[in-house]
Amino acid sequence: LDEVIGVMVLRHDTNPHAYGQRERELLESIAPQAAVALRNARLFQEAQTLSTDLQELVSSSREFSATLDVSALAQSIVRRLHTATSARPVSLLEWNPENRTLHYVAHFPSELGDLARRLLVEHSAALQDQIRSVEPLTLTLEREGAAWQALVMPLIARERPVGMAVIWNRPSDAAPPGVSRLVEGLIHQAAVALQNAQTYSRADASLRERVIELSAIEVISR
Repeated sequence: LDEVIGVMVLRHDTNPHAYGQRERELLESIAPQAAVALRNARLFQEAQTLSTDLQELVSSSREFSATLDVSALAQSIVRRLHTATSARPVSLLEWNPENRTLHYVAHFPSELGDLARRLLVEHSAALQDQIRSVEPLTLTLEREGAAWQALVMPLIARERPVGMAVIWNRPSDAAPPGVSRLVEGLIHQAAVALQNAQTYSRADASLRERVIELSAIEVISR
């Protein structure tokens, strides 16, 4: 299908009638070639971006799967998202299914961690309502007299909520944070990795409790 991808304009500063039929025919002959060249350049740029994104996702997948420690994993997740969102601050909240609460686990850069903690307090109800949704949520938080915008993205793995990633838009940023294909891929990877780490953590805690119980039984039986 034909698609408009640009406009060519000839302009004369002093004579509005400087161009006639000859110039029009020239433009009509050049325009299709320019359109093809511009379209090819766009396709090449998109292919390069896709290749870069795929390399980043492969690298992040290896990094996320390299640890089952929730704290270490959380730091990896916020750093990767920080890079993928043009160095915007990123927070990670973990969902506890037992008491149905969210709690702060990581932020990058770390000196802005108060944003996530305040978000949990000031927008607790909105976060609770959104935890099982696959749609992002936009919230606003005041900090030092300026409005910070938060793009909250639920982490859902195997149809179960495991947490939330929060991408912050600084007051000085020109546009709100967007959701690129790379960010969507990282969010999916982070959800699966965090769920695996949570499962391991619960199993490890249960095993430690069982060892303590057995040790106590052995002491009593002596």
